[in-house]
Amino acid sequence: MSVKVRIINGLKPDPVSGDGGALDSYVRGNYGDLIDSAGGIVDLSGGHLLVEEDAPASMDVSVADGIVYIPNTLFDETDIDTIRFWEAVVVSQANLTIGANSSGSTRIDLICAKMDVVTTPDEFASNVASILIVVGTPGAGVPATPSNHYKLAEITVLDSTPDIETGDINDTRAQLLVNADFVPAVGDTITLTAEPGSDLTATGIKIAMTAGENVDFGDICYVKSDGKMWKADASVIATGTGVFMALATIVADASGSFLHIGIARDDSWAWTVGAKLYLSLTAGAITETAPSATDEVIQFLGVATHADRMLFNPQLVQVEHI
Repeated sequence: MSVKVRIINGLKPDPVSGDGGALDSYVRGNYGDLIDSAGGIVDLSGGHLLVEEDAPASMDVSVADGIVYIPNTLFDETDIDTIRFWEAVVVSQANLTIGANSSGSTRIDLICAKMDVVTTPDEFASNVASILIVVGTPGAGVPATPSNHYKLAEITVLDSTPDIETGDINDTRAQLLVNADFVPAVGDTITLTAEPGSDLTATGIKIAMTAGENVDFGDICYVKSDGKMWKADASVIATGTGVFMALATIVADASGSFLHIGIARDDSWAWTVGAKLYLSLTAGAITETAPSATDEVIQFLGVATHADRMLFNPQLVQVEHI
């Protein structure tokens, strides 16, 4: 595992010539105030720093590579010598072993990205950031996230469990966001891209939500009573309110990106251009044929703008056949 901190690399003088270098205060404003104060993952739907079970299942978990912004707990807006975040670049997968639990009670551990504020960075800033386990106390619930840490996942460690499985991993990553105060209001226009530039992409209004089951790009989802995204289908009204489209492969209980309104592209689609598109009887699917049998639901999802593109604009008024 190798983790580097880009902001420090830019501040250190050249290790050979001694040239260059700058104080934290010179660069603190280059991005810190523009980012939401909670920090987060640069590419959530792309799987940055995703925590997963070992295969085959064991007490090990893996943490994917990627970029995470770790909040500086001691950041002071009025102190020009402090920075708000450290940008940690995890350049290779990390593998961690969860300790055994024989306490008789469930223990919850945290997987975190940590910034060491005590150690002096080396010339490559490769000794001050790490991916580690914060071990919880059995029976005490979720432990507090320590200072200068960013929590990636919560691991439920059952008493005497032989392994950690997907259901034991609660993904707590969040997409890095821009501070809303720095997003100007420019009239009342939202511009969509009519031709997303590559397969399995979309432009429009998106939201980070948690999947209730495994979903793939293009799956139409409804909000179940647990607040998670489940595949919608038109067989009955209870599952016939599709409001979001998954924009990536997202495993159950993981957070990912979903489209609410916009233009989506999937090169495997073969729509009739101009056709109305409806929620299908097949879970998560879209169809050009409106359902027609008793109890089935007609929900209009959008219009085919191209053989492999659609305007996704799900309607909340449905027709249920009786």
